[in-house]
Amino acid sequence: QNNTVKKEPAKPTNTNTKKEFPPYTVKKGDCLWNIAVKHYGNKNALKWKDIYKANKTVIEKTAKKYGYKSSNNGWWIFPGTKLTIPPL
Repeated sequence: QNNTVKKEPAKPTNTNTKKEFPPYTVKKGDCLWNIAVKHYGNKNALKWKDIYKANKTVIEKTAKKYGYKSSNNGWWIFPGTKLTIPPL
């Protein structure tokens, strides 16, 4: 007779359902709208504003490096720029 009690596997304690994304490196031809669609899907394309807000400093700094006064709220983004993609 085997009196071994089987324990159920522990359930994950992390109830965070937000999807995390790795950093994204801007490629030639990218725009924040398309980056948002790529990560969040068509229904969330307007989340490009969240990507801009999360990366405003690096986007603006890079625009100035390329001779622009500003990025025009993310209109101008440049290949090689590493962006943080905020969770949805």
